[in-house]
Amino acid sequence: FTDTWTDMLSSGKLTGALNPNGRAWGNKVITVSQVVSPEFMHLKPEGVKKFESKGPVVGIFGRLAKATYPYIIFRHMDFLKRMFPGITFIIGSSGDSLDMKIKETDNVIFHRYKYSEMPQVYNACDAVFVSQRGFEWEFCGSLKTLEPAACGTPVICQTSTARKEMLGAAYPLFLSEGSLENSDQCAVMEFADKLNLALGYNDADRYSLSLSTLDKYGLKVRAGELKNQIEKL
Repeated sequence: FTDTWTDMLSSGKLTGALNPNGRAWGNKVITVSQVVSPEFMHLKPEGVKKFESKGPVVGIFGRLAKATYPYIIFRHMDFLKRMFPGITFIIGSSGDSLDMKIKETDNVIFHRYKYSEMPQVYNACDAVFVSQRGFEWEFCGSLKTLEPAACGTPVICQTSTARKEMLGAAYPLFLSEGSLENSDQCAVMEFADKLNLALGYNDADRYSLSLSTLDKYGLKVRAGELKNQIEKL
């Protein structure tokens, strides 16, 4: 969970199925925050095998559902191929009927990865696109955003309250609010601009982007925060 999620529960602003009685829990809320596994806390480890591609490699990982489907990419694939010759999209999906809407081509590759493989996979990508959107992703964090960021791989995603908390309000690769709902030509142009920016980063830039994740989401830091919360009860 995120600080925003905790504040909403504490004040009673979080309603619906997640808090059906609309109860204000006050200081009784203990936030068990997300933790990035130490395996992800490094940059470009030796021995990373890059994907075979004539252009940039963009990873899209996780289950493909209505709220996560990368419409912005696949409705404008021809445009993106012209903008980024040789671009390759690696789809690491856990499986869903929506997979059938995407055809594997020379620049779209499906593969199912083990979780233990993901640090290497993230490092082999030039950028990762996180297409999750909706209420849950507005206020709740996601390891799909944190893990590639901890690896130092640029993450392109729509801005949200939770992501500002995770990556910083000034994170330069945020897509504007509502862009993934529109998925129109203006939205894909914004995506292309962010990808161009990400492709220009050197290792120092990547490390700078990952600092907030490395500092806030390590096991020791999160364990200390949880201990402090329990002691205050």
